[in-house]
Amino acid sequence: MAFLRVLESPDPALKDQTIPFTGKEVLIGRGKENGLVLEDNAVSRHHARIVEEPDGHVLIDNNSANGTWVNGQSVTEQRLKPGDQIRVGKTLFEIQGVYDPEGTALLDVQGMGMAMKAAPAPAPAPSVPVPVAAPAPPPPAPRPAAPVYDPPTTPDPVPMRRPAPPPTPVPGPPPAPARSAPMPPPAPAAMASRPAPIPPAPVAAGAPPAYFPDGAPIEGEPAGFWVRFVAYLIDSVIISVLMGIIWAPTMFLTMRSAMSEGGPGALAAILPFLAFLLTTAASLGYILWFWANRGATPGKKVMGLRIVREDGEEPLGWGTAFMRLVGYMVSGFILYIGFLMIAFNPDKQGLHDKIAKTRVLKIR
Repeated sequence: MAFLRVLESPDPALKDQTIPFTGKEVLIGRGKENGLVLEDNAVSRHHARIVEEPDGHVLIDNNSANGTWVNGQSVTEQRLKPGDQIRVGKTLFEIQGVYDPEGTALLDVQGMGMAMKAAPAPAPAPSVPVPVAAPAPPPPAPRPAAPVYDPPTTPDPVPMRRPAPPPTPVPGPPPAPARSAPMPPPAPAAMASRPAPIPPAPVAAGAPPAYFPDGAPIEGEPAGFWVRFVAYLIDSVIISVLMGIIWAPTMFLTMRSAMSEGGPGALAAILPFLAFLLTTAASLGYILWFWANRGATPGKKVMGLRIVREDGEEPLGWGTAFMRLVGYMVSGFILYIGFLMIAFNPDKQGLHDKIAKTRVLKIR
């Protein structure tokens, strides 16, 4: 029987536990309807499943937000071997008891009807009363047991029933009349043929399941270029209004100082520089604060977007938000190619997303 051994888990009750497979398919996820429920915010509601097929077990990722990993590699579908390590969120399993195509197959000889049992040695003949003067005849030599059939070491590609070979006759003196034990009939084949595999559980078409690690299960899909561009324009308008609020009184005081009777003073030279510093700090602070603490700026919230980390941690934090801002600057230096990557990249990630290891999801 195949089973999963828990190597690492944020849940102390699961660590070092052994979880056997109870059916042809094991559903793994955060939802209570799964066969293996992981209380982990880094796990999607319907994260992955393990399906038993005629030639082994297959791990299938259900387009989870953080992906499924086998031996340190992200996979979408992977045939499993004994000892493979599977990471789902923050939980690490080791699978055992699955079919190994590179290992030595063990045949169920009795179940395939190929086993033979050695015939028991015949019982000695009962002695016959004779006159006292005549010596008793010597007992007959025991009949040697029939040879045991040795199955081939290489299994047949398809299990099939084979008839038992007849015992080889052995020359020798006939034994005394005795009733020999009958040859037991071969046991019926345990597995004449493998049952047809159960089809995998249907996955809803459309956007893959996603999650927000704050605990709220939200379905979403990677956001495309145009919806993110509109969100950027909305944020640009808000930042422009914010900068105008800072610039307006600063310019008024600067012009008043320049038109005073004593001529332009030191204040007229300092105020524009201070206004530049304040507007820069306000625009950068606007972006960084909303990214780090809310996961989305007001423009992204209006368009139903949210930024998530690939490792499942929430919120993004100041470090990830700063790396994302660095990616913005790099994209600007290379003629906005980093932003255009969103339109042509299959995973819809821009250069700033790849630098900060983030994704932008469209909430349903």
